[in-house]
Amino acid sequence: MRICLVVHGFPPYELAGVETYTAGLARALGQRGHGVEVLALRSDPRFGELALRREERDGFGLTWLNSIHPARDPAEALDPPGLAEAFGDYLDRERPDLVHFQHVVKLGLGLVTQARERGLPTCLTAHDYFGVCHRFTLLRPDLERCETIGKPEVCARCDQALALLNEREELGDYQLGVLPDQLDTGSRARLTAVLAGNPDEAGFDPSSSAAAVESRTRLDRRRKEVLGQIDRVFVPTRFLLDRLLEGGFDPERTSHMPYGVEVRGLADLPGPRSGPPTTDVPLRLAFVGSLTKHKGVHVLLEAFALLEHNPELRGRFKLTLSGASTDHVYTERLQTRARELGVRMLGKFQPHELPGRLAAADVLVVPSIWVENQPLAIREAFAAGRPVITSNLGALPESVRDGTDGLLFEPGDPADLARVLGRLVHEPDLLGRLIGGIAQIKGSAQQAAELEPFYEGLIEGGREQRVAGHSEWAADLPHLAPLAGRFAELGEKPVRELFGQVLRGIERLADQLGVEASGAGRWMDQALRSSSRTQSKARDAKTEIAYLRNLDGSRAEAIESLEERVAWRESELSKRESELSERGKEARWLRENNTKAEEEAVWLRQSLDQVGAERDWLRGNLQQIETERKALQEKSAWLEGEVGHRDEELVWRRSEMERIEELERDLEELREQTERLGEWLVAVERGLDAQAHRSDTGSGPATDRGGDPQAGALGLEQLAERFSRLESGVLGVTEEVRWRRAEMENLEQALARSKARWLVLRGSVAEILDGWRAAREGQR
Repeated sequence: MRICLVVHGFPPYELAGVETYTAGLARALGQRGHGVEVLALRSDPRFGELALRREERDGFGLTWLNSIHPARDPAEALDPPGLAEAFGDYLDRERPDLVHFQHVVKLGLGLVTQARERGLPTCLTAHDYFGVCHRFTLLRPDLERCETIGKPEVCARCDQALALLNEREELGDYQLGVLPDQLDTGSRARLTAVLAGNPDEAGFDPSSSAAAVESRTRLDRRRKEVLGQIDRVFVPTRFLLDRLLEGGFDPERTSHMPYGVEVRGLADLPGPRSGPPTTDVPLRLAFVGSLTKHKGVHVLLEAFALLEHNPELRGRFKLTLSGASTDHVYTERLQTRARELGVRMLGKFQPHELPGRLAAADVLVVPSIWVENQPLAIREAFAAGRPVITSNLGALPESVRDGTDGLLFEPGDPADLARVLGRLVHEPDLLGRLIGGIAQIKGSAQQAAELEPFYEGLIEGGREQRVAGHSEWAADLPHLAPLAGRFAELGEKPVRELFGQVLRGIERLADQLGVEASGAGRWMDQALRSSSRTQSKARDAKTEIAYLRNLDGSRAEAIESLEERVAWRESELSKRESELSERGKEARWLRENNTKAEEEAVWLRQSLDQVGAERDWLRGNLQQIETERKALQEKSAWLEGEVGHRDEELVWRRSEMERIEELERDLEELREQTERLGEWLVAVERGLDAQAHRSDTGSGPATDRGGDPQAGALGLEQLAERFSRLESGVLGVTEEVRWRRAEMENLEQALARSKARWLVLRGSVAEILDGWRAAREGQR
């Protein structure tokens, strides 16, 4: 089978996972006897736009498609000008049986269309989320994960957010997004507003926002339609498979097929250290991959810093970082932090250097902050017998079995990563268990063997269609059927093979004619073979002209679009002028009232200064007020206790008053009796006087009125004595009543004074507390 692999980059210039996987697969297919051609994108200023250069690799051919002009907008990013046509010419020369796309990002969807137009079967390995996300990571420009699939109005926000970031030259090649502290407050607020669906707050007019949504809708629809034409899609993880099916991929054409990786030089490495790390023999941690933000290397560095600040874990770990990135702002940040922590950065490495990097490590850490698919670094580490610690995110738990061949931690959380690493110290047998739990890894050769049945089925179906097409024109001419078959056979051969057959035919003809054909053969070989300098220059000139013509057409369309926008801007300008006239009237009114506003502003400033001075005074006296408040609270509590005691005494005094009132009632009753007794005594005295007078005058016997005079005198003395005792008792009770009343009045006055002092004090305390609270509020 002649198999064409298409990828957006290739070693040694691009060393990420997709490129490395494609190189291993090409080598494995070549070793199984297939003719393999790889087309890869390259940006080399030494060659012209769309130039093609072919070279031989280890068992396969590699053709570089040069592109040095970056995309000017999202539409060009999806379909770069000229690349599809250049790929069509490439297919016409190489004439593969099948095209296996590894990625079309930077290459464009037009490559799929070119293959379909030539009747070639196609398949795709979905290495990421490009099928449902134009940023292929489900990661927003603020590096927050996105849960939305298939909503252009949401996806357009990323386009507008990228437009904002592109204005900031200090960010450099910021790749997929920026960390929060890379932007000033204003820029960060604009970015947040755009991604929240409020582009007007970020300075975008409604027309541009609507245009962004319209453009994203059109581009996403095209991506879905073109990728839907691919005959077979291979997906390494079930997590990614679910996302693609959610985005509309055909389940009948989509297969789950985990990666097979190149394991040469990995399985024979010496084993890692299996004992618990100590300060004498620290555990060697390693990161291997691209130094891009979504890989989370900054999270790993901060986790390592936490380990070094922990007395129990300090010195028990060593960390190395292998890889590079065009995001120089981010890599410089990593370098600065690494120097602070004593972490070694080993830089970029070639595929043949990978075994050495893994041999110098005991554990691989993959701290990604995006929903990873199936990183090759994990499978390469397992092939080398190294356990992996990675984020519990996306499809990563499908690759790393927590507690069996690795450990999982919360994504983006340095503290949790440090906790998980600390387990390797606190659990002495954990590292050995993880090493023992690593299963055998599928290699590239096994991957190639798994793909062959799919390739054969797709190629057989495509061949039948092409043969049927060639046979149509010879259906009424049976004698031309052999010619049609031969034509179909030759049409499937690469141009290189046809040139070779022509050269061999010329040599045979020269031998038959008896002439020297070597010179002509060498000339034709040099002039016509696809890798010759003459052919390359002619092809470069042709493709450059086509590119420029296409570019002119694109510019004409752009000019037409700009003219439409200018017309819209002019209409908007007219509206703005009328609005400006109204604003002018408002401005005149504002100027007339400006003096008053300035006076108010001066007054407000003075008030503000006064408030500031009062605030400073309150702050200065806050401690004193607090001390006084506590003292007043204590005194208030004491007075409340005193008032309570006074109230109890008052109750007792009131009971005494009630007893005195009863005595007064008894005294009143005694007075009444005394008065009656006095009246009776007076009457008795009068009777006695009258009796004595009669006795003196001899008007009658004394006994007629009063009885025995001696006895009457005796009764009178007794009554006088009784009266005297009663009178002294009355005087005693009256004196006690007067004393009790005076004491009660003194007590009431003292109690009234105590209550008055307490009320005054409580009012003062309340006033001071209110002032203190106001001062505290002013301070805030």
